[in-house]
Amino acid sequence: MREGIAPQIKSRMFEAAFASCVILCQRDPWNPIEYFFEPEKEFVYFSDESDLEKKLDHIINNFSEFDSMRESAYNRAVENYTTKSFVKNYLL
Repeated sequence: MREGIAPQIKSRMFEAAFASCVILCQRDPWNPIEYFFEPEKEFVYFSDESDLEKKLDHIINNFSEFDSMRESAYNRAVENYTTKSFVKNYLL
């Protein structure tokens, strides 16, 4: 890894969870999403463009198979990543 390169945590994963979407995340050397969500339980990793295409096809054609994953990510987001939970956990 080159010096000066670090992961960035973007709000997209939280937005996807709040919208009850399947979260797809590209695996990288840091995987910061794992600080917030559990792999295979609350999101799906893909490794490259070919893997992404396979996983997208599978998810689209078997969407109900991912209902518990979407629900788990949504519940974790609501319980831990809202303004209300931030105030409760860090300010009170």
